[in-house]
Amino acid sequence: MLKNNLKLKVSLYLTIMLSIAMGLLTLLFLKHRQEDLQSVMSAHVTEVADMIVASTRYTMLVNERHIAEKIINDIARQKGLERVRVISKEGTIIHSNRKSEIMYSVEQTDEPCVQCHQTRTPLKEVPDDKRWKITEDSRGHRVINTMHAIRNEPSCSSASCHEHPASQTVLGIVDVAYSLDEIDQSLRSHVLHLIGLSAAFVVLFSVAIGILLPTMM
Repeated sequence: MLKNNLKLKVSLYLTIMLSIAMGLLTLLFLKHRQEDLQSVMSAHVTEVADMIVASTRYTMLVNERHIAEKIINDIARQKGLERVRVISKEGTIIHSNRKSEIMYSVEQTDEPCVQCHQTRTPLKEVPDDKRWKITEDSRGHRVINTMHAIRNEPSCSSASCHEHPASQTVLGIVDVAYSLDEIDQSLRSHVLHLIGLSAAFVVLFSVAIGILLPTMM
């Protein structure tokens, strides 16, 4: 009787320890996987914002805003892009793939302006790893937001429209929001697979221990 109780306790302890170890390994793997995916997505979305600035540069120089708007709308049709807009230095949305928000104002305490306006003096440069942030939209879905400052180059201040003096260093920002629905769905799928594999391994280990212990004691 004593020997049976000892076998049961050993088997139970080993199963519990293995379950804890498998759970921790699963959590570490998923955390690492999530960080990798977010890093890839942040780089992609930042590149999209950079591309918009480069693609619309000439149209801004010649003051062809309708062409810039068409470029923005075409880029915004990419799968996963939730929002693409250009916000002036004053905080007015001058271009957006969401027509209803054009000419609305964005406060300095709102995203994405708060990235530079965290203090009374705005940041002159924002590091790449600070240019993106994950938030939730009105539906509760996660989105990754990034921004790119539109700098006032010498060619801008001397352009024919003469709208911006050379002393103005930033003309506005490009704001991009990308849906993380696919990544979240992929992570959920990974969770289910890993839980299933871990549970199967623990069951097999428990069965093996139950068979081997009597021969060892």
